[in-house]
Amino acid sequence: MLKIGLIINPIAGMGGRVALKGTDGPETLARARQLGAKALAEEKAEKALRMLLPHKERLRLYTAAGAMGADLCEKLGLPYESVYTPGQAETGPADTREAALAL
Repeated sequence: MLKIGLIINPIAGMGGRVALKGTDGPETLARARQLGAKALAEEKAEKALRMLLPHKERLRLYTAAGAMGADLCEKLGLPYESVYTPGQAETGPADTREAALAL
């Protein structure tokens, strides 16, 4: 059985797409959205994970709940176990750190 750790930062890349050097902090994230930034992290992760579908019987993903990974695993029908649940709907750097520690 192949074990894979998966952490998706749902807002990754949003600031850069609108020339904001990242999305650190709620104000910068709000500004990125105001400028038209769209979340693409899940879409990109989905492209990568689709390559695993032919092997799903031989693997298990360990991930965080919701948009940090579990939602996408569920959507694709990949076997997974959620090892961390973010405290809020809008995740932040602390959630990424905690998810990594849980993995």
